[in-house]
Amino acid sequence: MAIFAHIAVFMLYGAGAVVVALWLPDFVPALDQSVAWLVAAVAFVVGALVHEVVARRSDELALFDEVYELRVAHNQAVEEIGRLKDRFVKSQPAGGRSELVEEMRQVRAMLSQLVHDKQVPSIETTGRDVEDDPTILGPVVLNGDVAGIEVVKSALSANRIELYLQPVVNLPQRKVRFYECLSRIRDSENRIIEPNSYLKIAESEGLIAVIDNFLLFQCVQLVRRLRKSDHAIAFFCNISGHTLQDDVFFEQFLDYLENNPELVERLIFEFSETDMIDRDRRLGQKLRLLTDLGYRLSVDGVSSVDVDYGDFARKGVHFMKIDAGILLNGADSIDGTVDINDLRLAMAESGIHLVAGRVENENAVVGLLEHNVDLAQGYLFGEPRPSPQEL
Repeated sequence: MAIFAHIAVFMLYGAGAVVVALWLPDFVPALDQSVAWLVAAVAFVVGALVHEVVARRSDELALFDEVYELRVAHNQAVEEIGRLKDRFVKSQPAGGRSELVEEMRQVRAMLSQLVHDKQVPSIETTGRDVEDDPTILGPVVLNGDVAGIEVVKSALSANRIELYLQPVVNLPQRKVRFYECLSRIRDSENRIIEPNSYLKIAESEGLIAVIDNFLLFQCVQLVRRLRKSDHAIAFFCNISGHTLQDDVFFEQFLDYLENNPELVERLIFEFSETDMIDRDRRLGQKLRLLTDLGYRLSVDGVSSVDVDYGDFARKGVHFMKIDAGILLNGADSIDGTVDINDLRLAMAESGIHLVAGRVENENAVVGLLEHNVDLAQGYLFGEPRPSPQEL
C-alpha cells in the first residue's frame, strides 16, 4: 500500500475516534467525557495495530509473488543459456576450438620469448622505494631518470599494461569506422602513466617491442572475438620500427600472419612518419613482406601537408594521419598553394585515405568538412577507453 493510502486510513481512524469521544456520553450518560476520550484513544490504537498487521501481511504476499516470478524467470534464463550453449557447441567444426587455442598459444609464446629476450627484471631498489613514494613521479608524467625507468620496467614485469581503443569516425555522420589500439600502463598505485613519457623510456631501454607484442596479441584476440560477428570494423595496431628489427620476433610474427589470412581485413599496421621515412633497407624489405600478404599500412604523426604521398603509396601505405591543426593551418601555408581538398583527392587516387587526427572541437569539424575530409579521430569523438569485451 502506498504511503498516501496509509495516511488516509489513519486519518479515518482518527476521525472515527473523535466521533466516538463526542457521541459516547450521549449514549451512556453516566460516562464522564474524559473517559470517553480515553475509550476513543484505545479504539484508535487498536485500529492502527490491526491495520499494520493487515498491511504487513499484504506486503509479504506481494513480495512472495515477486520472488516467485523472479525464480520462474531465472529458471527460464538458465534453460535458455543451456540451449544456446548446446547449439554453439554443435555448430563448432571439429577441431575449431583446438585450433583457436593453438593460435593463442603461439602468440603467447611469442610474447613470452620476447620478454625473456629483453630480460625485463623484477625491480630491486635501494633506499626509498619508487613505488611506495608517488611524489617522486608526480601525478602521471615520468622523467627519463632512473626512477622513471624502474617504474616502467616494474609495470611491464608486473603485467600492468592494458589495451585502450580510440574510435576513428567518418564525417559528417560520425559513425565509427575503425579503432586505434593503444597501450596504457599503470604504476603501483594504479594510476595511468602519461603515454609519451613511458614510450620514450621504453624505446631508450629497448622495451618497446614488449609493449608492441602485447598490443599485437590483444588486437588479435579482439579480432578473434569479432570474427563471427557482423562488425566490419578494422583496427589500427601501432608497431615501432625497433620491433620489426628484431629478426627472431619478425620471423615468428610473419609466420603467424601467413597462417591466419582472415586477419588481413581487420588489422592495419601503423608506423610513425619517422620510421617510414628513416627506415633502412632491411626494414623496407620487412614492410614489403607485410604488404605482400595483403596487410595495409598506416603512417601516423605526419608533420606537414607538404608530404610526398606518392612515396608513401609505393611503400604500401593506405592511411595517412595528419593532425587537424596542421591540416587547417597548413591550408594557407606554402604561399597558399596547398588546397586540402585537392591533397585529399590526390591521396585517394594513390590509394591513401586521409585521416584528420587530434580533433578536439566543433570548429575543427566545420573546417574539415569545408575541405571534404571524411575520416577523423580525436577526443571530440571519443577519448581512448579500455577495450570492452564486446563492441
